[in-house]
Amino acid sequence: MLEDYRLKAFRMPLSTIVEVSRGKEVVYTSVSAGKTSIKEVSGFKDWDIKIKGLFLDEKGHPQDADSIVAQKRRLLEFESVCGSIEVYDGWLFDLCGIYRIFIEQLEISPVKGAGKISGFSMTCKSDEPYEIEIKNQ
Repeated sequence: MLEDYRLKAFRMPLSTIVEVSRGKEVVYTSVSAGKTSIKEVSGFKDWDIKIKGLFLDEKGHPQDADSIVAQKRRLLEFESVCGSIEVYDGWLFDLCGIYRIFIEQLEISPVKGAGKISGFSMTCKSDEPYEIEIKNQ
């Protein structure tokens, strides 16, 4: 059974970088004896989002995730959510109109020669909230 619950806000580690890309839904039709094609655009795909960074000890983290272990725990909490997650305070997300993301995959990996420091990479998709209205007949 899925439950609706709220996670406390989490500011990502300071080393975090975000990359976004998006394609279009396009059907291409070749033109007879032509050098081009007709492009029929039916909409936009979801944004593909890559979020990468390093877990580092960070004294004074706003949500008390000041250790590497605490940051990993918090990120794993978000990864365990089956639905989409609200994002805020990200200028790139705002610019692209991304207000919710769905985490498809999380990878945590060691950083060679860096002791306890480890890296993370998340593959995400943009999402939009929706509501289903069920009417009694």
